[in-house]
Amino acid sequence: MTLQRLATLVATEPTISLALADRADGLNELELQAPESLRPFLTQALATQATVLAVTATARESEDLVADLGEMLGEDNVAHYPAWETLPHERLSPRSDTVGRRLAVLRRLVHPGGEAAPVRVIVAPVRSVLQPQVKGLADLTPVELHKGEDIELDQVVRDLAGAAYARVDLVERRGEFAVRGGIVDVFPPTAEHPLAVALRLAIPGLLGTIVALFTNFFNDPSISGRTQDYGVVLGVFADNPWFGRGLFTFVPRYYRILDNQYLMALVELGIIGLTAVIVFFVVGFFTARGAKRRATSADDRHIALALSASLVGLATSYATFDAWGFPMAAGLTFLVVGMIGSAWQNSMRDAKARGADGPPGKVDSSNDHERRVSNST
Repeated sequence: MTLQRLATLVATEPTISLALADRADGLNELELQAPESLRPFLTQALATQATVLAVTATARESEDLVADLGEMLGEDNVAHYPAWETLPHERLSPRSDTVGRRLAVLRRLVHPGGEAAPVRVIVAPVRSVLQPQVKGLADLTPVELHKGEDIELDQVVRDLAGAAYARVDLVERRGEFAVRGGIVDVFPPTAEHPLAVALRLAIPGLLGTIVALFTNFFNDPSISGRTQDYGVVLGVFADNPWFGRGLFTFVPRYYRILDNQYLMALVELGIIGLTAVIVFFVVGFFTARGAKRRATSADDRHIALALSASLVGLATSYATFDAWGFPMAAGLTFLVVGMIGSAWQNSMRDAKARGADGPPGKVDSSNDHERRVSNST
């Protein structure tokens, strides 16, 4: 038997049914003595006639009553009005989630309707009822965003700031928000986790910004800062052109940051070292391509192709930052090259197994079973 059916049966008890009839006739005050377990059933019965404010002695009792009533009336029809965790004389502010939950309950009472279900029962500990209420809190307009709505990013930022949200670089606490391009990260006080809102199509000048990425290429401070490195590099390079000044001797803290690992290699390792770095990537790329050609299964070919693409991506990224200054980037480079060597060994072993003198032939991979197909007609 569900709690809802049990509550219906309890409401037919003579004393409770008489109390409900008196309440319907306009009786404003009635004292009932009953076991504690009867509280949720009596509250549910009264909620069928009007909105009920249930006051408990402690916060724990209010939470238990909210849970019981949620099973009977539905969680959306029961609201918990929590008390502040701070005392009036303490120089502390209540938690943001407590403030947010109190404001949400007040607004649902004063402005019913919308997507939220009507409040039938409000459960509050006695401390919450005794704490002072500021007039007009229920009229504060919350920030609402709807899918498909046209709204400017600046307007969203102004609305959140006006609602006392704090703008930060990284959202970690309730009541904070951050802007990352066209995405707004916001942590509502009543939410369990932060939310990410994408406003990609509602940003003024978005198309112009995208176009400027390509048409205003050389005016970009990041690009101009990198191109200015060439003059510095040529001056240092002229002192030791062939073998450079030594690996890891061009310390950015004492000189400058070179956002280009190839320029850094030219300074520290000279022409010989830069050539070795380029050969390192070229040999790795063609080794991966060779492993792809010799592979006898589709999986091995896909792995070799992915490794070659990964190495190209790493080689390209070397031109955008000092890769060897970051252990993860340097380690990833040699890890990919090592995996390419492993793929090459596997392809050579497979080639010897099927006969290195014969042509590779074609591979039929139908029904997930691969077999060699003769090239002869």
